[in-house]
Amino acid sequence: MVENDIGPQRTLGGRLIDSHEINVNMILRWIESCMKRHDAACAPVPTKDLEEVRLIDVESRQVVKYPGPHCEYVALSYVWGDATQDNYKVGDILNALPRTLEDALSFTKKLRKRYIWVDSLCIDQSNGQDKANQIDRMWSIYRGAYITIIALSGTLQMLGYQDSVD
Repeated sequence: MVENDIGPQRTLGGRLIDSHEINVNMILRWIESCMKRHDAACAPVPTKDLEEVRLIDVESRQVVKYPGPHCEYVALSYVWGDATQDNYKVGDILNALPRTLEDALSFTKKLRKRYIWVDSLCIDQSNGQDKANQIDRMWSIYRGAYITIIALSGTLQMLGYQDSVD
């Protein structure tokens, strides 16, 4: 089955996918369908644990404090690979990032969301206490996310802020 064969009573099937382009509208329809079919089971759950979490504002590329329970953010789950991680604190501006991270920031914008949580950027990797504190909150971070992007593989390629993919 391909997309044209899928109707209201058939949810399983295949789609022809262009590997060079993401169909954001299709993804937004999937999310909308999930929310309609599963209601609260698919809704993000903001918890008190999120009050100490940091996010990336994809518009300003700045590390910010979690804005509050009405904040819809995207989470990224990915394999760091051999990349060396810089340390960021609230107020820091992100410049050149590995391609996977740039793509995640760009995709977050395409989803019309302002914030993304990325462990390597939102957890101070140089502070053991902060790292332990934030790792203890990861369940709440993923449960509170609008969606989670999962990047299973990639190559190390640094992009500058101005070079990011839109």
